[in-house]
Amino acid sequence: MPDPALAPHFLRTRRGRALIYQALALCALVAAGWFLWHNTAENLAARQIRSGFGFMRQPAGFDIGETLFAYSSRDTYLRAFAIGVANTLRVALLGIVLATVLGTLVGIGRLSRNLLVRGLCTAYVEVMRNIPLIIQLFAWYLVITELLPAATEPLRIGPYVFLSKSGLQFPFPDLSGGWTLAVPEVGVFGITGGAAATPLEPPPVAAPKGAAAMIGAKSTGGETRAAIGAAP
Repeated sequence: MPDPALAPHFLRTRRGRALIYQALALCALVAAGWFLWHNTAENLAARQIRSGFGFMRQPAGFDIGETLFAYSSRDTYLRAFAIGVANTLRVALLGIVLATVLGTLVGIGRLSRNLLVRGLCTAYVEVMRNIPLIIQLFAWYLVITELLPAATEPLRIGPYVFLSKSGLQFPFPDLSGGWTLAVPEVGVFGITGGAAATPLEPPPVAAPKGAAAMIGAKSTGGETRAAIGAAP
């Protein structure tokens, strides 16, 4: 039986043994990962299933309604993915700014000496905190779809800012044609131009002309808007 005194010094310490155990666990994890990768690659090859990201260079074949830069269905999946990331970042940045401003104002309001302001801010925090987000989403959806007016007769909140069942329309920089400001306008068939923040039906592109255009407008009425962006 080997003499424990002959073992290296670090093996006789708790720190040394812990390092050895961690190294063994890391080797086992790497071996398990390699086995899974090798087994998956063999099964895919046996079934002649292609893998990888080569498809990202192929044409996407679909359009995207909200874009910050030029895109068509002939562009690649990689460009479509980049546009999706850009749209996500745009919505996230807008949400961060609005949430920061609202949270700061409500937080300051809770410290106010005015009883009414402090009570309203406290009630807002407690109500929003204790109601699940999915219920809040359904409630706002019901308000938008049932209580707000149609896009042909929207509520005017400010200069070129409209609120209707189609959502909130407001001026927005148009980068596709240079540094210009796209302004929403109320037409016979809804609001066109500017930007729209809405999960509902987007406003029509332009006023239809003729029966054929009327049919086309109805066929696109069921599309949904998934992000905040420039309206067509």
